Amino acid sequence: MHDRESYPPRFTTWLLAYLACAHNEDVLGDMEEEFHTRSESRGSRHANFWYLAQAAYILPTLLITDFYLKLSMLKNYFVTAVRSLRKYRGYTAINVLGLAVGMATCLLVINIVRDQKSYDTFHASADNIIRLISRVEEIYGPDWIASSPAPVGPALEAAYDEVEASVRFSKFSSTASTDEQSYSLEGLYTEPSYFEIFDFRLASGDEDTALDAPFSLILSKEMAEKFFMDTDPLGQIIERKGVGEFTVTGVLEDPPLNTHLETDALASLSTLAALQIETEDWDDPRTYYTYLLLAPGTSREAIVSGANRLLDVNANREGNTGTELLAQELPGLALTRQLSNQVHQLMRPKDVTILYIFTGILLLTAMFNYVSLSVARSLKRAREIGIRKVAGANRSQVIGQFLSESIVMTFIAFGIALLLLQILIPEFSKLENMYPWMAKNHLAVNVTKDAGLLLQFLGLATLVGILAGAYPAFVMSRFTPTRTLKGTEKIQGFSGMSMRRVLIVAQFSLSIFAVTITIITFRQLKFMTSADYGLGEDQTVNIELQETDFALLRDELKRVPGVESVSVISGLPGLRSDNSIVVQSDEMETGRSFRSYAIDASFIDQFGLEVIAGEGFAGDYVEAVAVPIILSRLAVRYLSLESPEEAIGLEISAEISNNITRAYVIGVVEDFQAQPLEDGFEPVLLHNVPDAYRFAAVQLGSSDLQATLKRMEAAWANVAAPAVIRYDFYRDQLTAGFESIYSDIIKFFGFMAFIIITLACLGLLGMASYSSETRTKEVGVRRVLGADTSSLLMLLSKDYIILLAISLVISVPASYLIGESLSQSWATRAELSFWIFPLGITPIIALALLAIGSQTLKASLVNPVEMIRNE
Repeated sequence: MHDRESYPPRFTTWLLAYLACAHNEDVLGDMEEEFHTRSESRGSRHANFWYLAQAAYILPTLLITDFYLKLSMLKNYFVTAVRSLRKYRGYTAINVLGLAVGMATCLLVINIVRDQKSYDTFHASADNIIRLISRVEEIYGPDWIASSPAPVGPALEAAYDEVEASVRFSKFSSTASTDEQSYSLEGLYTEPSYFEIFDFRLASGDEDTALDAPFSLILSKEMAEKFFMDTDPLGQIIERKGVGEFTVTGVLEDPPLNTHLETDALASLSTLAALQIETEDWDDPRTYYTYLLLAPGTSREAIVSGANRLLDVNANREGNTGTELLAQELPGLALTRQLSNQVHQLMRPKDVTILYIFTGILLLTAMFNYVSLSVARSLKRAREIGIRKVAGANRSQVIGQFLSESIVMTFIAFGIALLLLQILIPEFSKLENMYPWMAKNHLAVNVTKDAGLLLQFLGLATLVGILAGAYPAFVMSRFTPTRTLKGTEKIQGFSGMSMRRVLIVAQFSLSIFAVTITIITFRQLKFMTSADYGLGEDQTVNIELQETDFALLRDELKRVPGVESVSVISGLPGLRSDNSIVVQSDEMETGRSFRSYAIDASFIDQFGLEVIAGEGFAGDYVEAVAVPIILSRLAVRYLSLESPEEAIGLEISAEISNNITRAYVIGVVEDFQAQPLEDGFEPVLLHNVPDAYRFAAVQLGSSDLQATLKRMEAAWANVAAPAVIRYDFYRDQLTAGFESIYSDIIKFFGFMAFIIITLACLGLLGMASYSSETRTKEVGVRRVLGADTSSLLMLLSKDYIILLAISLVISVPASYLIGESLSQSWATRAELSFWIFPLGITPIIALALLAIGSQTLKASLVNPVEMIRNE
């Protein structure tokens, strides 16, 4: 025995022992004996020095040997994993497909979120650019809007040296034409500082002067080619209907796709002053957008506080209780708080949440599927594990083997997932009607050129492989060699009321939940497409006026047999449109946003609107000092009036046909559906200024519609030839407008629900196979004792049927509660019906019973003598 001081250095001894192989143990033993000898003869200090010197001498050899051994072990793991996957091709194919689909959807979501977060990060000063937004108190609660009062930007630039530049935008939409071409133009009024703050550039024209003069216009390359083709656009004249003639002063370079400021055209903001349109109103937060370029290191909070102080001083109210200004950093505009009145719509946070939920369910189902099938397959590999342990493999090596198989399988699935992603991206791009940013399909993935994206994808694949393989690896590594070699090992954790049952319940609960939620949403959308707007939409045909004289066309159409009435209107109620204007009475401290339509005298009767105070329009518009208007009931409430009668004769200011106009109320109508049904009622202002008329609404009788339509086409030709008539049934327009937004979403998530069900049934198939194989002797004995096939089927299936019933008990109430919560977000909603749940549950149960029955029937039909003999 040696005293404590005579032992070699502990860390060095541990390190050598850790790195040493079996054939090195004698060397380490000899070193320790020599250490003790030297310690006794020459002292512990000498012995320690000698031991460390010997360790330093042999350590490189041990490190190299350890590296090659581990490399060889990894190679062995990989080769064995590949052989195992090839041997069990059926299980491998099911697992790889499931994991591939789950990872493909995850990769899609990663790509979408990453794309949204990249918006407007390409500007050199992006980190120092902020947008001022407004929080406005409305009668229905706070409204968060992306715009702000027009004067606040220039005022901040003048008051704070830290504000290096400011720029304002105001949206416009109008028909623009040259002598030969006419197109709809969506653009922005803005200032010369636009090119100082943002990194947008001109392909032709002078950035310093292009936006100086009133009625200057910069076109996108696409619009310049449409209007002028091969002709140089600079100096050309474009007329915007109802506004005036604009001179083309520049052509924009094509901007990067990931910007929320993509536009057809830029017009000089000084044009608005020339048109006598207000650009200095501190009380209107809804018309203009303000962006600031700040000096590096500037406190955003200090600038926002200064902006609110300026608002307090200049706004026409005390204490600024109506509007509060806040700031958003330019690179973070997407996936943040949902705002109204956006320049262009970006993806909303709740949309990403829905994607995360469905993707999480899908990936969890795929991973549950892998676990259940791996453990079911392990029954056939029990002897292999026993032989490995008898041959000297420790538990960590068995765990390493099964984790390596999981990771190899996951990376195979990852390769397939990348291919599937190329299919999913175009399908997701079909949502461009709801998400305009998807229109150009710029989600294309090239992981070879994007190291960050590749690392995220590889990290996901590795994580999924480890998580999916961890449970089977740790369970199977506990197998005892003697019992597995005898074939008597049962898998702990997968017998009785254990993980096996938890997985089945979880998988089918998720499946039933996904399917029922999809059906509830689909039914709601179908309800919305066929709902009655109360506007006579089923028998109404809308004709585009195309600058035709509306009075002549109206009179011509009224003479057509089968036409009951004709009216003209600026836009179609019930369709999503940006036809809002700001209205303000003399008593109001700040303006309110109303929907606005230009109509003629026939519209109210034809569309069945109820006049509840005052009167409707008596005839066509006659130029006057003040414009007569009609309000909806909700609009009266927005004006803080007690009753519709109180509104009659009220004078207000409103922006009608791009002009701030004095108007007086002559009537009030009951609320009607101005926007799609999911948005509910909105305040509406009706006027009869004809500059805005765009459609002739024709109410047809119930006689021969085809004959009436042909006569209607002839009436058009009499008035508007050579222009070709363009018309649609109102009901078809409402349905198309709704389905264009939501139908692809239903298809997308319906597909995901189908995959979830398929994976769950495949997992159940593996579990049923496991159950049948573990009860082989029991089935054989029962068959010998006279049990028939039906009783054996019931015996083997009973537990699974109970588990499916538990899944129903869990998922149906959860689906109902979530479905009811989702339906609350719709202003008009379909009631949840009992039949929805059997409709979603029946195919799932049928597939589950088919999976269970196929395995149990197979087990019950095997020769009992063979069963017992093999056991």
